[in-house]
Parts: sequence; structure tokens; C-alpha cells
Amino acid sequence: MNAERFEEWLQYILPSLRENVVIILNNAPYHSPKLNKPPTPNNRKAKLQQWLVTHNIPYEDDMVNAELLALIKQNVTSPAKYAVDEIIKASNRKVLRLLPYHCELNSIQLIRAQVKGYVARHNTSFKLEDVMQLLQQNVNNILSENWKDAMKYVINVENKMWELDNLIGCQVESLVITNDGSTTLYKVKYVSCLLHGFLNNLTTVKNKTMSSINFTLPLLLSSCVLENSVLLLTYEASGVVWWIFIDGYRPQ
Repeated sequence: MNAERFEEWLQYILPSLRENVVIILNNAPYHSPKLNKPPTPNNRKAKLQQWLVTHNIPYEDDMVNAELLALIKQNVTSPAKYAVDEIIKASNRKVLRLLPYHCELNSIQLIRAQVKGYVARHNTSFKLEDVMQLLQQNVNNILSENWKDAMKYVINVENKMWELDNLIGCQVESLVITNDGSTTLYKVKYVSCLLHGFLNNLTTVKNKTMSSINFTLPLLLSSCVLENSVLLLTYEASGVVWWIFIDGYRPQ
């Protein structure tokens, strides 16, 4: 499958769909060619100049690639649009794109698994003609109930993701960190749900690597329990990796 063939098929199938229906797309390459996509540093100088000419933007012939790219960046007023999205919108239908690498939010994956499973179980000859016949048989047997069940499953998965997102994004007003006998109050806007889970049992935090740091949107990289009930957290904050040792950790 490529973008040209997918767009051709899309133009064929759109008239059979009701208006205002929502078409769910993942981010496969053939779903994602962009219209008027600005050049990148990987493009040749001639391509950069062509883009500027097309958009009626003056430039000097002796400009190097870096200067041309800077000029292009200054004149990109809006992000490039997906060609497929514009085709769907022009037909008075709506498009919803899934998050990258989240195929579990696409109900068609469950239907596809049913069809593939049926073909695999009943394929005895391994001939292409027979496989195509089995495929058509099972596609015809997919009912609206199968789609409803798949949609219910996806909605449950999405709800669980929202719950986890609320936990991970929980807001903690302050955290007292003890370092070599001195106590410093750190404002922590977002912490991981793991840290939130044992905050009530927190006794002393001994920082072995730093005397002060402003934790802004920390990202928990890993955690492990060391000897003597010491929890080691590995965080990334402001492009730097920090290790935090917490004494007296008691698992919930």
C-alpha cells in the first residue's frame, strides 16, 4: 500500500459513507503525506529555492542552505495539512487521528485479528485462491455486534489510560528533602504515580549527588529497592539525570 493507492481507494469508498461520520486513522505513512510541506535540512538547495519561489518569497542567489532554511521558517505561517484529512473533510466527513504507536485505540485491529484468526484456523491448502475465499467468507460474517464489542473494548482501554494519566499527573504542592542536615523545600508540579503512592510514608530523603535543584516536570526513568529499605529513583530533569535515595520506604 502507498499513499496514491490509498487515496484512490478512499475516493472510491467515501460516497458509500454517511455524511458527518467519523473516520479513524492511524499514522501509517500512506495515511500521512502532507500538503505544501516545507523543505527540511535534508533537501537540496534547489528544492529550498523552489519552495521560496512558489510562495513568492524573495531571496538572494548567494544565500547558503542555512540562510534559506531560516527564511523558510520565518514564512511558515501554519503547520502542513494531511492530504488524506483534506479529502475526507471536503466530502463532509470527519477525521480522527490516533496517537502515534497506540494501535490498541483502533477497534479495527480487533476485527482484523478475528478475520486473520479465522483464515489461519481454516487454511488447509495454503493456496492464494483458497485464502482469498476464506477472507471473503469471514468478512461477510462480521456483524454490527462484533464492531460494538470492539468499540466497547477500546472505550474501556481509553478510560484506563485517562485514569493512569490522572495519577501520573497528580499535583504535589511540596516535598521536604533533607540533605546533609539542611532542609530545603522543593516545589514539585508533577511527580510519577509511584512517588505519589508512598509520599505518606516518606521519612527522609537523602540526596547523594546535589545540594539544590528545581524539579520542573521531572520524568521518572526507573526505580528499584536497595538494601535496608532504601528506594532509588532515577529522574531526568532539565536534561540532567539525578539519583534520589529515600530511606524508610515501605511498599503499600
